[in-house]
Amino acid sequence: MRAHMEKDTLVVSFTRSLTASILETLEKDTQKQIFERGGFKGVTIDASNISEMDSLGINFIVKLYKELNSKGIEFKIIKTSRHIRQLFNLFKLTDYFKIT
Repeated sequence: MRAHMEKDTLVVSFTRSLTASILETLEKDTQKQIFERGGFKGVTIDASNISEMDSLGINFIVKLYKELNSKGIEFKIIKTSRHIRQLFNLFKLTDYFKIT
């Protein structure tokens, strides 16, 4: 996972798929890269490198959204593949946050 600031938004790029096999590492990286950093008004997930996502990956995204939303931080996902966008639509996640 990589993160960088663009104005007042933290842009987070995942370097691989969001599946159960990397979830523990991903949660640690998220804590360090997002929640310990602070100083931003929004988080944008760049999903261009996510080719696979299982139910635990979806759960990870939902938990991340809920935690950020509870702190008043805007959340969106960009550059999703058709397949990943279909997954989000299937679970009606587009009702909660912006996905492009």
